[in-house]
Amino acid sequence: MRIAVVHNQCLPYRHFLFRALAARFEIDFFFFNQQPSEVPADLQATIQRGYRIPYASAYFIVPGLRRALRRRRYNLIVGGDIGDYNTATAYGVARHTGTPFVPWSVEWNTIRHPRRLLRRPFEQQMLLHSAGIIVPGVRHIEFLTGRGIPAQKLRRVPNIVDYEAQPADPAHPLYGRLAPLKSTGTLVCAIGRHVAFKGHGQLLRAQGRLEQAERDGGAAAPHLVIAGNGPLLAQNKALARRLALRKAIFIEEFVGDAAKHVIYDLCDIFVLPSTRKRAFEAWGLVCNEALAHGKPMVVTTAVGAAGEVVREGINGFIVADKDIAALASALGRLSGDPALRAQFGQGSLSLRADYAPQVMIDAFSEVIASCAAP
Repeated sequence: MRIAVVHNQCLPYRHFLFRALAARFEIDFFFFNQQPSEVPADLQATIQRGYRIPYASAYFIVPGLRRALRRRRYNLIVGGDIGDYNTATAYGVARHTGTPFVPWSVEWNTIRHPRRLLRRPFEQQMLLHSAGIIVPGVRHIEFLTGRGIPAQKLRRVPNIVDYEAQPADPAHPLYGRLAPLKSTGTLVCAIGRHVAFKGHGQLLRAQGRLEQAERDGGAAAPHLVIAGNGPLLAQNKALARRLALRKAIFIEEFVGDAAKHVIYDLCDIFVLPSTRKRAFEAWGLVCNEALAHGKPMVVTTAVGAAGEVVREGINGFIVADKDIAALASALGRLSGDPALRAQFGQGSLSLRADYAPQVMIDAFSEVIASCAAP
């Protein structure tokens, strides 16, 4: 049995999955616009050059993909997200050669880009003619069934990261910055690039409400730590100054695993305040990492992992996107209730086994085995 897996890039958080699949099946991987050193040497991988279409966001044309896929006869072709050029090309080859085709779709939200609206009939045909569709979770299932895709075509393979929670290292420089804050109040942490759909603006405004309530004689506001860099960092820091936030700290340096261990271990609440833009939070793997540390979480309805890794009333709160009052209320409630934080933390620990790396490997393997032609 020979499988083709067409995926935009082989990013580090996917290495564990691709290597495990390659050990189980004979797979040719096709990646794009990467250096060979970025791909594990034990993968049978072809790296092709893609060309960006002007004014088309991250849409790439990959001229050599069709020819490369037709060099061999495959029992199954696995594509990427339904809006990608390489997925459309892989589907076209599969249809022409009579090969079963399975897209791996992480979308749960309609992307209202003119190109995507024009492509919608083609995407619908591709979905309906697929042998199966890999989706990460309940949001994605609801989205596709809402588009008229039969539920039996949808194969849930949860998004999982190979991350092992470790205690904070007191010798790490971040420990010296965050530990004193924790000793004087509740610590709320967010990790993510400063880009529009991450929703840092609404998080800062929610923090502003909590700090204003404290100044008005209410409960103490938590300390807020936002870790990450990105193009909107300066804008978000300026917003924090305009809001006169006294308990908001930005960690601007690269956040590697050692720094993550400090942040997750010391934080009392993890928050992912994503908001719907043209780009959106397809999942939010930081929630998986916070889950591994047994943390209570607050996320918005614009997070793909909402209802999966984060479950309302079990290990956190899910608040409406763009509802700053609701976000502030959820953070304030958890900040002022240590017993509820402990309850939600235990809820996260109880879900860890559902999002272990082997779960994703086995689920993906089952899709390949059941959808491939003999």
